[in-house]
Amino acid sequence: MNSSKPVLQSHYPQLYLINPDRVGASVLQGMLANAGIQSRTFDSPSQLLQALPLAAPACIMFDFVMPEMSGLRLLQLLRHQQCLHPCILSASRAEPEHLAQAMQRGAFGFIKRPLQALELIELVQAALSRHRAIQPHIENALDYQRQRDRLSPRERQVLMHLELGKSARETAAELKLSPRTVENHRLRLLRKLDLNTSTELIQRITTLNVLRATGLME
Repeated sequence: MNSSKPVLQSHYPQLYLINPDRVGASVLQGMLANAGIQSRTFDSPSQLLQALPLAAPACIMFDFVMPEMSGLRLLQLLRHQQCLHPCILSASRAEPEHLAQAMQRGAFGFIKRPLQALELIELVQAALSRHRAIQPHIENALDYQRQRDRLSPRERQVLMHLELGKSARETAAELKLSPRTVENHRLRLLRKLDLNTSTELIQRITTLNVLRATGLME
């Protein structure tokens, strides 16, 4: 008996697939639709990349080995373009070092071919739950990165030291500035980052570092 819980119906895709086999893709989409998972299929990695940005929450599935590029390369390009959807990689077999590299680059999971319906559905459901949970944190981190671009070169220097956990006094010594000057830069960069307190800044930095550690962000 299928014990997996159905995913709520959605008008947008919840799973993006790369599959040049039209017949196989159609069968797979039908199987997923029966479980309440809407999907969209692309013929190639470049076609998927051209469709960015993708709706969210959703996940992406593609093979480790594809004619146009490897799955690891596609994963790298997706992250570089700030597409942080959970990615599921598939293959008939995969070397342990390749699996480790995929996880280091932020892959969500791996599924072996030939695909088993229940295993795939459960993995997609888990990926969707993960994306729903972390999406607000991802949006905050991306917003923080965009706002950092508004800082002056000196403010970015000060911020880099703060991101490393340096105190204002340590930052002043390393940048050969007075503590008062560092404090003035700190207050200005907080305003430019739309933050009210240093505590909020630390929270943003912590979130960004966690996402970087999981391979989701560069």
